[in-house]
Amino acid sequence: MRIVAATFNPIDLKLTSGHMRQIRPLHFPFVPGADFSGVVDLVGNGVNDHKPGDEAFGYSPAGGAYAEYIAIDADKIARKPRKLSYIDAASLALVASFARLKEYGANRVIDYKTERFEDYAKNVHAVLDVVGGEVQQRSFSVLKPGGVLIAISQPPSEEEAKKHQVKALMFSTEGTSENLRKIAQLADAGEIKPFIGKTYPRRDAAQAWHDARTGKFEGKLAFQVAADANQKSQKASAS
Repeated sequence: MRIVAATFNPIDLKLTSGHMRQIRPLHFPFVPGADFSGVVDLVGNGVNDHKPGDEAFGYSPAGGAYAEYIAIDADKIARKPRKLSYIDAASLALVASFARLKEYGANRVIDYKTERFEDYAKNVHAVLDVVGGEVQQRSFSVLKPGGVLIAISQPPSEEEAKKHQVKALMFSTEGTSENLRKIAQLADAGEIKPFIGKTYPRRDAAQAWHDARTGKFEGKLAFQVAADANQKSQKASAS
């Protein structure tokens, strides 16, 4: 598959820093990137749901989305939402701002950098930790006995879980064609709206990672890996 766009995920930094080597060791050479969109270039024997020229998007848990081409199982991609650009389609794992979270139904939004969430959240059944570090450690204290902490960016401490009489799990995303098709339907219906923070050419990926560490951006950081397929066809017909 020829990749047109890819996006940055915070887990990219954690993987390459070695912080997750115990559960997600890297095998070199390694190309980062999980979320992508592009055009199917070739299909293998027995693949009937996709054909060369199809616009598609997907998720590669093994990385590789920063490359110009990626070989991926057919059940890890789906047709790109018709109403979305390649950049938007590659960003469907949304990173939302505080105002957007309220639109999605959050009862209260807390800026964990300026407020102590422990002052508002107490005896909760579940915590979804997407930050890790000190924030994760403090999150155990807001759970009620028997509650569960689900982490997506750093393996949770089993000792802290036992101390607070709760369960702690590490969650990893496993994209499937079925789930991606549902996402595409929601996107085309306007129920999911991608939120792009900034777009970089692929050659500036290092700068994007540097910017991501500052935490100043809301939304997804995206990479334009190749020219838009539609732009290419228009140039070809014009010539």
